[in-house]
Amino acid sequence: SPSGFIYGVLNYPIGGPAAFFVLGLAAGFGYNRDLILPDDLGTINTHWLVRDALDSAGGAGAPKALPASTGSAAAGQPGADTNAIAAKLRQVQASVPPRKGQNFLAAGIRFTTFQLLDSFVLVTVAFGQHFEVNVIGLTTLRLPPKAPVTPVAVVQLAIRARFAPDEGEISVRGQLTGASYLFSTDNHLTGGFAFASWFKGPHAGDFVITFGGYHPNFQRPAHYPDVPRLGFNWVVNDHLTIKGGIYLALTPGMIMAGGALSATWNSDDVTASFLVG
Repeated sequence: SPSGFIYGVLNYPIGGPAAFFVLGLAAGFGYNRDLILPDDLGTINTHWLVRDALDSAGGAGAPKALPASTGSAAAGQPGADTNAIAAKLRQVQASVPPRKGQNFLAAGIRFTTFQLLDSFVLVTVAFGQHFEVNVIGLTTLRLPPKAPVTPVAVVQLAIRARFAPDEGEISVRGQLTGASYLFSTDNHLTGGFAFASWFKGPHAGDFVITFGGYHPNFQRPAHYPDVPRLGFNWVVNDHLTIKGGIYLALTPGMIMAGGALSATWNSDDVTASFLVG
């Protein structure tokens, strides 16, 4: 059966109020094609749907150019563009596989908020063999926003919301990416949050709300989202490492909360550490 898809990005400052200044738009359509979105929130900032929208407008993401040609034609020579496009299509092939009777629509918007937050949100609707609505997004906070030096803090949050009536699931998840840090690029910020509820199927009536994950001894059911600790991991120097984290979770059967802070010093002569929680 014939199939195909198209995804385009408009890089043009449309404008608007300072709280919602539109920098660009994105749109896509697939016929006899499925759209598989990343379940790992840590990869959303590098996923081609998000990356292409940010790269076209000079946002923070992956390399700006198409992948280097794997063929024999050099850049600027006949065949180079064809090879680059082929390499690009190989990247997206796994996430837009052919599937007879399945189609999708996608619409996105890139905007800034008071020049502090740089965000991109993409809404996708899959229909045909199954119906599903997803929202994926990436928002980045830099302080100060336009400094000539390394920012004091960068907080980048990846988000995915999902409504799958066939599976009876509605969920919203968020997670800090590896680009997040505070005061020092060696002080990595971690963590995420999740809300999930099931209204049909084997897990009907179940739900979970969590910020930073679960108690270490909690046996997480397979259908519960895996959420990393809200915290930090700071490698101060070659000898000192400081870590901290907190969590809060609510399920139909229990509520759990806690936190921990630790520091470790390692040198040739001295090793010392503490842990409080």
